[in-house]
Amino acid sequence: MSSIYTDCLYHTRRMCYAYNCLIFIQYFDNQPKEPSQYKNMSSLKLLVDTCRMLAERGFRIVNLDSILFAEAPKLGPHRQSMQTTLAKTMNIPSGAINIKATTAEGLGAIGKGKGIAAMCMALIE
Repeated sequence: MSSIYTDCLYHTRRMCYAYNCLIFIQYFDNQPKEPSQYKNMSSLKLLVDTCRMLAERGFRIVNLDSILFAEAPKLGPHRQSMQTTLAKTMNIPSGAINIKATTAEGLGAIGKGKGIAAMCMALIE
């Protein structure tokens, strides 16, 4: 079940809100949207590509703060493995990654258990 959370978090491409962030957003937004292109693709590939583009422009991710919105599954049992995977992928210490979760208290699609959402902020220097 942790893959539900990790996919949502890894696909939060807008973690690149920093100087020149439009370069990254436009890159991903201009990719073909054919479902077959992304079928069975590791969500980490998008994150690896983002980190590579940052490095090519002289930037690096310093830390990451994220929050996941979902009714289920519970995040607790998966938090450590998610932090470890993100840290390894982004080449930063796992202590520089904060992952929180909350529910939507029964409101909307998320609250009814029909979806999940993620918000993420990264410090980039």
